[in-house]
Amino acid sequence: MRSERIAFLDGLRAVAALLVFVLHSAGAAAPDLLRLGLARNGVTIFFVVSAFSLCLSLARESERGQIKWGAYFIRRFFRIAPLYYAALLVVAMDRPTPGIGVSLLAHLTFANLVATQYANDLLSVEWTIVVEWSFYLALPVLFLTCRRPLALLGLAIFSVLLWARFYRIVTGLGGSISLWYPTLPAHLYAFVAGIVAFWLVSNYKPPPVLVRAGLLAVVAIACSVLIAGETRWSGPAFALMTALTIVCCSTDCAGTRALSLRPLVWIGTISYSIYLTHSIVLGYVFSMVAPSIASILLGLGATLAVSSLTWLAIEEPGRAFGRWLSKGAVRIGAAAG
Repeated sequence: MRSERIAFLDGLRAVAALLVFVLHSAGAAAPDLLRLGLARNGVTIFFVVSAFSLCLSLARESERGQIKWGAYFIRRFFRIAPLYYAALLVVAMDRPTPGIGVSLLAHLTFANLVATQYANDLLSVEWTIVVEWSFYLALPVLFLTCRRPLALLGLAIFSVLLWARFYRIVTGLGGSISLWYPTLPAHLYAFVAGIVAFWLVSNYKPPPVLVRAGLLAVVAIACSVLIAGETRWSGPAFALMTALTIVCCSTDCAGTRALSLRPLVWIGTISYSIYLTHSIVLGYVFSMVAPSIASILLGLGATLAVSSLTWLAIEEPGRAFGRWLSKGAVRIGAAAG
């Protein structure tokens, strides 16, 4: 697991992106579609994969020497910000509204990490950027925690208990669920699931019989979730399924090969672009064609095309610049030291 991009992780990202697309497109065409609400848990898959990938990247960096956290934050900023800013500006120019300037400023400065009334009022999907960036800020402490098995176990138990009592805690404090939901505590269990998966992959290679058992467990949990429908525990169930899939697919198995199919890998590669642009594209498509199966397929094709372009023109150049800038920061720090 040393490659820059791991194919089956891109496959998982593709599943997550397609679930979110289905939620917003099919939701417009058939809001009462059975079990459609489960698709919102695509973002949970994103969170688990993000935590696992970042821990894997930091572990590689740690093996080469001390982790340069300044360089890490530069890379993270330029991983998210260029396309995020571009999408915000498109929406701001297309749909100017009173007070949009304050909201746009909160988004551009990431002040919406604390001013969560501006966490999801422009793109209607950007609340996850707030949560993800909060995780980036917390990761230095969480990454150190994952090296101690008992501390990691305690963190996992805490994250589940926090979710179990989350609504009661928020209402007890006199807060609003809608304002607290786009925060890291509300989704800590998903990131911790990714960290636990990283620890297991790094420290234990399951035998084939356990890999098969793990994949069967994923199928069983998926069936149970489909039968139960969307509940408060759907998110943790998706987090558990994703973590189990990562651990099993870290060995060569049927799941690894299925998630590594080229179409899925490409969709996973551009999944961030899909996530940020699909609502904009669907807005244009549905303004011209009434929501239907045909217009949804048209929207999917248009989203994939636009996302491929934004990945090539904005996302990849932004990441490359972030890597270049982070290397410069490391050299400057080494010279100063």
